[in-house]
Amino acid sequence: MASAVKRRRPNFSNEEILALITGVRQRWETITGPLSSCVTAAAKQRAWEAVVEEVNAVSGVGRSVEEVRMKFSDFKRHTKKKLGELRRGGSVQTDTLTDAEEAMAQVLDPAVVAGVGSGLESDPRPTPSVSAGATSAALAVTPQPHTVDSVLRKSDPTHQLL
Repeated sequence: MASAVKRRRPNFSNEEILALITGVRQRWETITGPLSSCVTAAAKQRAWEAVVEEVNAVSGVGRSVEEVRMKFSDFKRHTKKKLGELRRGGSVQTDTLTDAEEAMAQVLDPAVVAGVGSGLESDPRPTPSVSAGATSAALAVTPQPHTVDSVLRKSDPTHQLL
């Protein structure tokens, strides 16, 4: 009776992570949006399969949808944690962001990373900043602005800043 030994898969390369982030960003509304008559579970699955194809195109390792979804989730959590540490003053290990972390930071909503302030000018919490040394040249994407004000405007068309 031969038992199947589960072998460890190789780590995701930087190129795979960048392809993953780019693929998810292109399909952001479908992947992260709520289920509706327009966004079905099948549409979400097809979007993830398209992302997997992009990741596998730059990789010699055949990744599955489950692996890619888990990597995106883990890397998003890792980047949020690192951005939070940078916001609080950082440490030796968190002084700079990698290209992949920079790309993920552009995808994330800043309010998720920094939290929503009180709206007062005296709010002591600084806004998150991405290190100047890290560039997004590896990705040919432009950042999408996600601000608390843009969220408020979408939910309340009469909202205006003072």
